[in-house]
Parts: sequence; C-alpha cells; structure tokens
Amino acid sequence: MIGQIASLLITAYLLFLFPIILGTLFMAGRKKEIGTAYLKGMVVSLGLFLPEAYIADYFTLSIRQLANAYAVTVGIASVAALAVLVISKSRLKAPKLYRFHYLAVFVITLLFAGLRLDTSGDDVLETALTAVWSDRMFAFSPYTGLELAGREAGGYLPVFYAVLSKISGLHVTMVGKLMMPFVSAFMGITAYRLLLSRILGKDTKRSWYGLWMVLFLWLFLCFPGLPGYRILWESPWTPECLIFICFLPMLIYLLSGRKWNGRFSFLLAFLAVDIGLTAGADMRSEAKGSFPLLMAVLFLFALFRKRILWLLRYFIGLCYKKNVKNYGIPIGMAALSIASVFLGGCIITNSAYGMPDNRYKINAEVMQIRIMAEPMASPKMLAPPEIAAQIRDGDLKVSLVFGPDAGDYNGNDGTLIRQKEIADDLKVNGYDAMKLIQHGMAEGCDLIVAYKAGEEQEEIFERFGFSKLGETDSYTVYKAVP
Repeated sequence: MIGQIASLLITAYLLFLFPIILGTLFMAGRKKEIGTAYLKGMVVSLGLFLPEAYIADYFTLSIRQLANAYAVTVGIASVAALAVLVISKSRLKAPKLYRFHYLAVFVITLLFAGLRLDTSGDDVLETALTAVWSDRMFAFSPYTGLELAGREAGGYLPVFYAVLSKISGLHVTMVGKLMMPFVSAFMGITAYRLLLSRILGKDTKRSWYGLWMVLFLWLFLCFPGLPGYRILWESPWTPECLIFICFLPMLIYLLSGRKWNGRFSFLLAFLAVDIGLTAGADMRSEAKGSFPLLMAVLFLFALFRKRILWLLRYFIGLCYKKNVKNYGIPIGMAALSIASVFLGGCIITNSAYGMPDNRYKINAEVMQIRIMAEPMASPKMLAPPEIAAQIRDGDLKVSLVFGPDAGDYNGNDGTLIRQKEIADDLKVNGYDAMKLIQHGMAEGCDLIVAYKAGEEQEEIFERFGFSKLGETDSYTVYKAVP
C-alpha cells in the first residue's frame, strides 16, 4: 500500500508539480499564474524528453537507461527552476475568476477516471506496456508478442508513459487511465481559457461566460463518429486527445498573438508532429487529406488575423446581449442537452459506471476473460476487437492472433496482409462462430472469445476441437482441447 502511494506521488510530481515549476521559467513578472505555468511546463517537459528518446532509440538504449537519464534531467531542471523562483521572489497564484471552471473540470474528470467503466482501447498503452516488459523501444508487437524485424514510423508518446512507469513504479495502464485524464483536461481548459482571453481582450466577463460554454460542449457534443470531445473522456491518453483538446487551441492562441513567439511555437509544433506520428491510421489519413485545407486556413488567418478576431468578438458579443444571453442561449443549450441525451451525444449518460474492480481499469467482462486464461501458460487468443483492444492493457500474458488495428494495415508484408483479410472477413460477418473457428484453427489459437449464440454454437465449437471454458454476460470463451 505504501509503495503504491509512493508511486502515485512520484507520478503526480512528474505530471503536475514539475511542469508547474518548470513553466514559471517561461513567464514574465513575479506573480505566476498556475494554469498557464502548467500548460507551458508540460510542453517544455515533453520537449526535454523527446530529444533524449530520439538519442536513446538511435543508440538502442534500454528503457531503464532512458528513464535514468530523464530522471536526472528532471532533477536538474527542478533544482534550477526552484532556485530561480527563490532568487526572483516569485509567487504562484490561482486564476480566481476561473476557479469554479477548474473545480468543475476536476470533479468531472474524477468521476470519469474513477468510476467510468472503460470500453476503449488502442495501441498506445499496449506499446508502452510492451516497452516496460521488454525494456526496449518498439522491439516487440504489442499484441502478438512477436519480435519485430523493424519498426514503423511512430512517435514517442508510448515511450514517455513507459519511462514514467519505470521511474515511479506505477503500472502503465494506471499512468494512462488514472493520471492522464487530469493532465489532458487541465491542459485543455487552460488552453481554451487563454484563447478566449486573447479573442476577447480585457473583457473577462465574456471569457468567463465563454469558458462555461466550452465545458458544456465537452459534455454534450460527444456524438459517435464525430471527431471531437468524446476522445477526452474515452481515451485521454491518446495523441488524438492531446492534439485536439490541448495543442490545437494553444497553437491558435499563439498564432493569434501580435508578437510571434518563435521558440515556443516551434517547440509546440515539434511536439504535435511527434505525437501525431503515434496516432492511429484513421487520424493520420484524415490529417493527410485535410493538410492542404489546414494550410490554406492558417495562411488566411495570418493575412486577416485582425478581421477574424473582430468577427469572433462580434459573434460572442451578440451571444452576450441581454435577450440572447437570458433566453436564446439557455433555450439552445437545453435543446442541445435533450438532443444529446437521446441521440447518444451526452458523454455522461452514454457511459457505464461502477466501482473499479481490478488494478488495470479494464472492462469487468474483459477482466473475467483474462482470469479464465490465468491457468494457461502463454495462451493465444482470437477475440472481437472490443475484447482484443483491452485484453493486453493489464499485462502481457495473453497474446492475440492480431490486434484490433489489424484491419487498418496498408503495408506489403504477406503475414500482415493475411491478418488484414481475416480481420475484414470477421468484421463483415459479425464475428460469426464458424468464421471464428475457421480462422482460429488456421492461426493455432488456444482461446476463442465468441458472442453468445446458444447450444448450436457450442456444438460447432466442439466439432472443431474446442470446449466451453466459461462465459460472461455477453461472451462465451472456448478452449482448444489438447
């Protein structure tokens, strides 16, 4: 228990207190606002980490060696920043006008980090977990456990989580699912606060009002398939969340300034590119397709910055008028809230809650399936994507025929092409029992997770050499008979 508390405190220092101390070095004046210091400090702390990660990867250093190097860097930077604070007699201050915004963000994030039953999954935490287990970067597949001949181009965000885990001793999954929601939410709310303050100038009342609107949209504009705030609550540790929620509003804030902040803007762009390389194939393809439009928008923004800011101020000014503020916006918010609840866009009502029942914060049914595999030495599993996405969040005991991202593969490797064909076939056929059997036997599976389908399904599996091992509310698990 004491060890877990110590691990949490070390991780909290690395993700929260250290960035605040570091961020004060990049702020003028003696009074340093905590939110802005934290946002800048997180960007700089990641900026300190990435060059070390690149060097460690180039010289094939271990995760342990990289963690030691980063720990030394954090120690030196912490002492230097504290010395500057003491010598300059600087003080940290909280943003009093926005204290209730931060309190609301904290309470909502606490709800999701503590009680929301996770059903999402991606390869970021699995890659980080594999790096911790192997003590090497990008050496093994995060799903199958097979050693990789070479790695695809990708960023170092999973390595950052692995290094935090090595330094603190906190499990990678807990770093991502327990700590990162607060990081993303606090960075995001600060970035939007700065952006609103830049747009509205000294009109603090309107920026205060606008920030509540942002929080409202975070909760009620989370429709499935609509890229946006849903990722903040479903997978806040992912590059998609960090870029969309944190870096994008901050980049707009920097570009909207009268004075070009060159060094900090270049550092932020460097981080965004590296973290973007970690993103899934869907986001990369969308970014590639929208890149010309984005460049055009940035070019127009650079040319007509004053007029665009005037239009934004004018629009917000209209919203702040008495009739609109007192009647129009409340009616509109109520209508959006009702529509969001009924159409599945409200992240609060469209989530399942319960007390955490395992240290990995994976879905309860997935944990039941994982427990069924415990007596087996190194089982190989074929499962629907929602199971495959989480089954290796906790540990690396179970390996998979292919990961949940197999259908996104676009390379030339024959084995991976075959896996993509299998994944596409299973998806089209809704993971039908016969299809699972055919592909499972072809890949030599030890375990197959199938949707419940009655006695007829069990007879099919028995005919092909599988016996029923157990079941959950939605799935039946079959074991290969020796």
